[in-house]
Amino acid sequence: FNLALANHLCGLDLWEQQQQQKPQEDPSELLKNNANIMKHLLSAGRLYEYTIRLERARSHQQQQQRASAAASYNPSSYPALFVSPFVLMAILNNLGHLHVIMQNETQSEKCFRQLQSTLMYMLQFQNKSGSNTNGRTSANSTNHQSMIQVFMENASLGLRTTRMTAAAA
Repeated sequence: FNLALANHLCGLDLWEQQQQQKPQEDPSELLKNNANIMKHLLSAGRLYEYTIRLERARSHQQQQQRASAAASYNPSSYPALFVSPFVLMAILNNLGHLHVIMQNETQSEKCFRQLQSTLMYMLQFQNKSGSNTNGRTSANSTNHQSMIQVFMENASLGLRTTRMTAAAA
C-alpha cells in the first residue's frame, strides 16, 4: 500500500509540475504525452490492486484459521486482523481517483461504487455495535464516524466527477 501511495503521489506531483510549465495545454494531453507520469500512475494502480488481492488472500486464510480454532476453542489461537476496513476504503478511494485522472470512467465508477458499498456495510455494523454501548460514545467511535464521512464525500464526489467526464465525452 505504501509503495502504491508513493507512486500515486509522485505521479501527481510530476503531472502538476507539467501543468505549471505548460498551463495552456490540456491536462489530459499532458498526462497522455508523458510516459514518466503514466509509469508512476499505472504502477500505483497495479500496486493498489495487488494490495487488495493480498488482503483478500489473508482474509480467506484468517477465516480458515478461525473455523479451525472454533472447533477447538482457544482464544489465543485467533489471529489478529490483517486489514482494516479503512485501509480497504483508502485503496478504493485512491484507485477511483487514479481512474478519474486517467479518464477511465468505467473503472472509476466501479471503485467509487465499491467504496460506497463498503461504507454502507460499515455504517450498518457501526449502528449494530453502537446500540450496545449504552449511550456512551468513545473518541474512537467519533474518529471512525468522521473518517466514514470523509470517504462518503469522496465517493459521492468521485461518482459525480465520473458522470460529468462521461457526459462531456
